[in-house]
Amino acid sequence: MRSKILVSLFMLIALIAGSSVPAQGALQQAGPVDRSDGFPTWYGDSTGLAVEKCLDTSGLCLFAPSSLPNPAAPLSFPDNYPDEIFWWSGEATLGGAGEHIDAHLVVALKGSFVGGAPAAGQQKTFGRIGITADVPGPGTYRVRHPYGEKTFNVSAVGPGPEINDTEDVGCAPGAGATCDFSLALASTIGPFLTWDNFAADPPELRDPATGRRYVGNPNVPHAVVGSPTADNIFRIDGPPGVDLDPATAGIQTTTRTILFRVSGKVADTTPPAAPVIVEPVGRVSAATTVFTVRGAAEADSLVKVKDATGAVVGQQQLEGGGTAFTISVPLVADTTNDFAATATDGSGNEGPAAVVPRIFQGSSGLHVALTYDPNRVVASGETVTVTTTFSGGLAVGGTPLISIIFTGAGPNVVNVPMTGAGATWTFAAIVPAGNDGVANVTISAQSGQQGGVTNSPASNSQFTIDSRVPLAPVVVSPSAGGAITNAANFTISGTAEADMLVRIKDAAGAVAGQQQLAGGATAWSIGVPLIANAANSFTVTATSAVESPPTAVPTITQDSIPPVISGVTVSNLSATGAIITWTTSEPATSTVRFGTTTATPLTAGDSALNTAHSVGISGISPATQSFYTVTSCDAAGNCDTTLQASFVTADSPPILGGGGGGGGGGVFVPPTPTRTPTPRATPTPTVTPTPTPTPTPTATPTPVSPVVTIKLAKGWNLISVPRRLVEDSVADVLGAVADKVYTYDTTTGEWDFGTSSDGAWTGSLTSIEDGKGYWINSLIDGELNLTLEPKELLTVPTPRYSLAGGYNLIGFTSMDLLPSANLGGHLASLAGKWVSIYRYSPETGYEIARPGAGFNSLEMGRGYIINLSEQGDLVP
Repeated sequence: MRSKILVSLFMLIALIAGSSVPAQGALQQAGPVDRSDGFPTWYGDSTGLAVEKCLDTSGLCLFAPSSLPNPAAPLSFPDNYPDEIFWWSGEATLGGAGEHIDAHLVVALKGSFVGGAPAAGQQKTFGRIGITADVPGPGTYRVRHPYGEKTFNVSAVGPGPEINDTEDVGCAPGAGATCDFSLALASTIGPFLTWDNFAADPPELRDPATGRRYVGNPNVPHAVVGSPTADNIFRIDGPPGVDLDPATAGIQTTTRTILFRVSGKVADTTPPAAPVIVEPVGRVSAATTVFTVRGAAEADSLVKVKDATGAVVGQQQLEGGGTAFTISVPLVADTTNDFAATATDGSGNEGPAAVVPRIFQGSSGLHVALTYDPNRVVASGETVTVTTTFSGGLAVGGTPLISIIFTGAGPNVVNVPMTGAGATWTFAAIVPAGNDGVANVTISAQSGQQGGVTNSPASNSQFTIDSRVPLAPVVVSPSAGGAITNAANFTISGTAEADMLVRIKDAAGAVAGQQQLAGGATAWSIGVPLIANAANSFTVTATSAVESPPTAVPTITQDSIPPVISGVTVSNLSATGAIITWTTSEPATSTVRFGTTTATPLTAGDSALNTAHSVGISGISPATQSFYTVTSCDAAGNCDTTLQASFVTADSPPILGGGGGGGGGGVFVPPTPTRTPTPRATPTPTVTPTPTPTPTPTATPTPVSPVVTIKLAKGWNLISVPRRLVEDSVADVLGAVADKVYTYDTTTGEWDFGTSSDGAWTGSLTSIEDGKGYWINSLIDGELNLTLEPKELLTVPTPRYSLAGGYNLIGFTSMDLLPSANLGGHLASLAGKWVSIYRYSPETGYEIARPGAGFNSLEMGRGYIINLSEQGDLVP
């Protein structure tokens, strides 16, 4: 049997008593523990997506009733519960059984039990990344997935998977300690993968029976999003020569898929409503030390009653669909007792508090408690009703008397009889004008049982009068000009007169939020809901007893729609960088993340908001693959990021000989010539035509000397002439248009040159020949008009140019004066020998072509730098 490599990694972090590992990575939070099974109700990632235990029969969870000991019975812990559960999972497959490769990827956030069987105290949770692959041959395999990559060295193949790798990160209960479920947050997985159309809320990802949402369907392979590197693929790169996909022509050393089978149930994070308090109905007195609070709350919620410090003083777990609660709470003797009640659902979401009416406990003698709300502020002319309930239901002898002493100039109420019977008495007083300030209430009553006179306690014995119209509030945030946000809510803040009731109203006049200032406070901060993708208008008022004029809040625009990126192109490709351009559907920022690895550690861009974007990136080595993504964010902070793409930088232009020839940032740098002029040899015809009878012509045509035009830009130009010139001296060709000319002789490794001063040319270069390339320094933006030898007078029917291995300066020759020719066709005689070819212009700099890539034609008038792997003859 042939040997194989088996790679396995298991990392399960065990919790010891009192220790904890903080959450890191893309998983951010573990929800509260579900009392029904001891597991966290949900896990959340860095994008705000939370998923709960997927244990329903919607077909969108991995859970199946067949995994239970009794499939026909309801789910219950631990007797009828699966031995493993999933919050989220994703699977991808390459190939299959009997194919060249059979590879599987499993990523999951799951729970199970130490020992296997469900049992209390044995729960553990962990994030898993598992890779298995049966590969066709030995060598190095690189496996990439949404959360990273690994490399495996397979020495030999045999039956079964040659690659078998599992990474589990989480917790397991230790001696005397239960599992710290937050340890699973340290797993490499996250954010959670979802179907790529999950954000659009497709109906196929909702349970029609419950309306609940899911991140995908484990039975349907689908494209996904969520990878922190935007690498939403499962890919394997094999060694050279090992075919991973024989269905495709040629050896395919790479196989990949973008289809994943994902599952996960979106957690219910909506808190329940505040409970409804049924008893007490209003503020009451109690002679006992315990009071029973009754009411109704969301079915099956946990109802808690808390005192004024927030401590829980009583609670009740509702079950079986029940909504009514009855909770006894202790009372502090001879004082007022304030409570609030909340409801917490099965997902651990606690709702807002409901205030329990104030309870006065009186246990020593006769006491009274005012049920009037002392926080209320009234104005002149309003009616204040004071209701007094005597503690313990004690009988009152005679009629209680009320006194209201005002701090203003208006008349007081002094010892006026109240109305009522038994233990409850009321009095209605119209507030007289001129009494702004605090009014103190005193009630006197004679006990029918004990005798004597008692006064009301200090608590709840005052109310405030304020008839002034308050000043309009000042809005600090948003500032003038308004605000743009992608959040569902916005916090408006500002200042108002001290102790005002500040209300914010929407465009319809409905109160969207309010805050009661107290203790002399003037600063307020109120959160309001926003209408999505709309301009939201609000006003704010301040009320004591009278409401102030409204203050308009600057418009708050809610924008949840990211800009759409399109038309991403790479241009101006150089040896060290490029320019990346794109457009967006709305003004947005410009950011390019790039680098020579898929991690793209470098960033370039602009924070200005535009719809047309252009970002230059640089600092990359020549002939190097660079990866990049494009991101644009609108004013509200909504961002769109493209999938990762790449480009390859150009080679650096060659330096011919010892003096330059290229480089210099795209500008030709002249060398220092050392060569003396060499007379040009007269070409010797290689073909002697056989004389044929010459017919007697009726007229002798004059050969036509065509004229060609070569356009020049001021500065260095790389040019050539298409065939022999009638006048080929440097002075005749260039005249006063240029002042320098160079050509490179590969056989000697030296430069021939010519230079001009006031039109007089000197140097080793005396003539301009076809088949060669020339660097000339033009003094103007203009053109050369050159007269060519008539084709009929040329002595060599097919020109042939001998080139050396390495770099050569050549020209584009065309006996029939074609304006351009296919690069491969023109260089056919050098097939298999030429490695690269460059051209240059002052506008675009250097451009490169290789066999099958780059520019694909040669043009009349241009010169070229060609790199040959060996000597060869160019036969156009």
